[in-house]
Amino acid sequence: MPSPTVSAPAAALAARLKAWRAAEGLSQRAAGERLDPPVHFTTWAGWERGERWPQGVDLERLASLMGVSPGEAITPPG
Repeated sequence: MPSPTVSAPAAALAARLKAWRAAEGLSQRAAGERLDPPVHFTTWAGWERGERWPQGVDLERLASLMGVSPGEAITPPG
């Protein structure tokens, strides 16, 4: 669970990324490799912890990978 100092959008993205990755049965390394271009697993881990925010088009790429819009990607799941 992200720390209380994490913004709501970052916490929502973190939860969605973790849920998507678990549903796909992927490691953080394998999930990062699914992006084009791929990202290092430590970048993916930072996103999942809500400690990093995707830069540039990364949010769009992440949303596309999960099959949601960028707006949905930063909205809490469920």
